[in-house]
Parts: sequence; structure tokens; C-alpha cells
Amino acid sequence: MGNWETKQYLPLGRSGLIRCHILSNPPVVNVKWTRNSHSLEHLERDGYQLMTNGSLLIEQVKATHEGNYTCEPFNLLGSEETSLPIQVLVKEPPKFNITPDSIYEREFQSTLEIPCSAQKLKDGTIPVISWRRVSNKSIYLKNILYDLIASL
Repeated sequence: MGNWETKQYLPLGRSGLIRCHILSNPPVVNVKWTRNSHSLEHLERDGYQLMTNGSLLIEQVKATHEGNYTCEPFNLLGSEETSLPIQVLVKEPPKFNITPDSIYEREFQSTLEIPCSAQKLKDGTIPVISWRRVSNKSIYLKNILYDLIASL
């Protein structure tokens, strides 16, 4: 088995994926999952779906999905080991007070302000908002080259 995370956060009320990092030859034919040392035999009934790569998809994360998960891959030769426990923590996703627009137009070399604000979570945590550019490419608008120069 390959490297894996030992702690993972899933968003309450949304879908979540728990990965089982597998290196296998011959290929894996089945993966068994446990939560808190109990077998997850009835995956669909409990809101789980086993993906073809062995990962576990939770279609709508609930607080009851929190726990310690392990995966055990099987191939035609059997199984060699079970993963280390993956501690799954369910957290409320942030909610935005102000969301940025999808497109902004400004004159060349003018200032651009992009507003964004998130609500404090029920547990009192204030979400940290970070910005990233989708690609490292320059932006072309109306045949003019704009480089993103900002500390967002």
C-alpha cells in the first residue's frame, strides 16, 4: 500500500471521499473498509459507495460518518496488509457573506478589489480565506497581456 493521510476532514452535508492508496500487482479486485473497527458490509445502506479505485465515497456526509477508517485491498493472491487508521472528522463547511463575482473588468494598471467574507462557524471558528490562481498562465484580455501581480 502507498502513502496515505492519517487525518481527513469531510464537509457536513456535502459529498466526501476517503482514499485508500493502493499499489498492487496483480490488480485489486476488492477493498474491505472498516469504521471504528466495525466492517462496512452494507455500504449503500449507510450512504457509502465503493469507487473503482478502492476509495470510499460518502454521498452526503453526516456527523455519524466521523470515526477511524481502515481499508484492506484484496487481489487474486489475497491481502498483505490493512491501512493505518484514517481519522475522519466532519466539519461544517464555511458559508460566505460576500462572494466574488465570476468576472471583473478593469482598465490596464488600475486597482482591482475583490470582496470576499465568510461567516463565523457554529463552533466559533473564523474561516481563513485564501486565494489562488487557477493556472500559472498570463491572462489575455482584448489582445492585451495582463500578468496577475497581487498578493491575494
